[in-house]
Amino acid sequence: GLPPPPPPPMQHHPNHHSHHHHHPPPRHMHPCGPPRRIPPPHHHPHPPRMPPQHPRGVFQHHARMVKKRHAPFLLIPSRQQASVADGFPRTTAAQIEEILQDAELNRRLILCMALERPRAISKASSTSDGDPSEQDKKTPVAEGFYWKEYPALEGLLYDHMEEYYEYSVSQRQSKHQQAFNNRLVAKVREMAKKHEVPFAPTFTDKKLRDRIRCFFKTHLQNAKKRLHTLRKHVDSAEERIVLETLIEKAQKRPSLEPPHMRMTSSNSSGHQTMPQSISTGTHFAPSSNAHSWEQANDGVVQAVVSHSDDEHETSSTSRKAGMAAL
Repeated sequence: GLPPPPPPPMQHHPNHHSHHHHHPPPRHMHPCGPPRRIPPPHHHPHPPRMPPQHPRGVFQHHARMVKKRHAPFLLIPSRQQASVADGFPRTTAAQIEEILQDAELNRRLILCMALERPRAISKASSTSDGDPSEQDKKTPVAEGFYWKEYPALEGLLYDHMEEYYEYSVSQRQSKHQQAFNNRLVAKVREMAKKHEVPFAPTFTDKKLRDRIRCFFKTHLQNAKKRLHTLRKHVDSAEERIVLETLIEKAQKRPSLEPPHMRMTSSNSSGHQTMPQSISTGTHFAPSSNAHSWEQANDGVVQAVVSHSDDEHETSSTSRKAGMAAL
């Protein structure tokens, strides 16, 4: 006859553990086993918050409240006393951004940051009246030199950075700025001669003028980058405090205007006060020649107020005619 029927499928007992039977993995599964389930990413670096009634949650809640309440004072504890003493109110990030919308204030702020950049100048040679160091006497100024190696020359450039920035803002690549650059080259040569700093024969005035412009541009560009970084992190209490202090100093500075333009505006307004150089603090006085104004002490910056020769000839002719009539 017929073959016997196949045996019925095995019925597993409920108490029988299925892991005793090793079933072959399906075709779509890797032989090493199913892929490991990765939990959703936890974006917060700290563990999840516990409910307030939990002992750990009570501590976290207290820490959050303390941080919110004392956020402006975490990094600088004496900020409240400093703000009262300076008279500068505490501002928010939105108020800081509103204040910095002023382009003139931004330029003065960049100048303040460039002038307040820390300089590694030794105390022995930091003053221009003191004796230069032995390194200054031996090393000549040549290609690839560093200004920090010559503190007297570096200090002279810092003293005239404001005037350079004034010309760069209002009269870039003008004859006034070129004349200022040439005068500054002569001043650097004079200061180097005073401190017995030699120049290499191949280091011409053109190369020195290029290095002076590079010095000013580097410091001003670095100040712009630092201001951009402060504004980028204005939500931070520390950065906002630094911005408040810098804005207060910038608001106390006069507007950026070249010396000869300040003198022309003062003459047109009818004031008899002598123009003052912002960076050096020196006054200008009229010389014996009626064609120009000269500086009273060094002649670092000369602002020329010229009158045409025709006007002088006309005035002299009228005076002669008046004398003849008498």
